[in-house]
Amino acid sequence: MDPTCTNDQGYGFLWRIVDTSDGSQIALEESTTKSNTRQLFLPPRTLPEGRTYAIRFDTFSKGNPAIAASANVILFVKASPLEPVVEGGSLGAFYTL
Repeated sequence: MDPTCTNDQGYGFLWRIVDTSDGSQIALEESTTKSNTRQLFLPPRTLPEGRTYAIRFDTFSKGNPAIAASANVILFVKASPLEPVVEGGSLGAFYTL
């Protein structure tokens, strides 16, 4: 097999997010977002709602960086409806006359 076709050194991964309204890049903390892996994790409220973001994913062979691929997606972040949660208390109805 041609040595350039093997990948003993593994793959590299890189995620980037840009706010399309002003072109600012969103900082992605690797330990939280796993932005150096093939899957990106965004904790709640990482991206402010009501904005559009351009997300880019790049991957490459560490043994031969000329072997690479990328994907782009545009994402609009919409606010979620408020869902109240009541803990404790007891079932019953209280009436005032």
